[in-house]
Amino acid sequence: MKKGKWSKRYLELKDGVVSHSKSEKGKDSLTLCQLASFEVFFVAPHVVEQLKAPKPFVFALKSRLPRAHYENQEEYCFFMSVKTVEERESWIKALIEARNVFARQQGSSSAPNSTNSSPALSSSAAFRPLLTPTSTPPLSRQPTLRPVPAVLAIPSSSPRLDTSALKSPGALTKPDARTWAAMNEEGRQGWLKEAQREAREKGKTLLDFRGEAAEGGRR
Repeated sequence: MKKGKWSKRYLELKDGVVSHSKSEKGKDSLTLCQLASFEVFFVAPHVVEQLKAPKPFVFALKSRLPRAHYENQEEYCFFMSVKTVEERESWIKALIEARNVFARQQGSSSAPNSTNSSPALSSSAAFRPLLTPTSTPPLSRQPTLRPVPAVLAIPSSSPRLDTSALKSPGALTKPDARTWAAMNEEGRQGWLKEAQREAREKGKTLLDFRGEAAEGGRR
């Protein structure tokens, strides 16, 4: 998998671990990340364009640890690209649910024989750090979700792509002044429409990446 290139991979989410493989049977499966130390984010539309994503809807998995923690900087943030907004929302829901289940299991000291387990999810995908699902994951034990192919990638290092472009689910993120100035009119209007729509739906204040109230939003 080359840096800065998008590659198709088969993804699997099971027991709090996201893995990927070239083959559908997963014989060459490799661990992408453990949800215990990663969080899922939406990616701003203008950054999706910069990433040259093969599919229009992108989301990211970013480590909760500082970037300096990683000797290999490519392991800090992963982006996924999918065809529809439903796929993206489905993946995000599955990832959040799996992470919550895993956190509850880790925090429980008295359930050695517990039958609860995190959701299992698998799909064909292209790789370049990031993920998205197609349907809400079932809440039954050992649920399995098989959405349409996603695309994953490892982004090239670029000062234009930073974590200010990532938006945690449920929070609205405003581009910084430099990013906003670099956006064309169409990009600005697109962001404003999306922000207004989400604000109406969720009734939330615009937030910057750190979660601080904003006056006005990869790694």
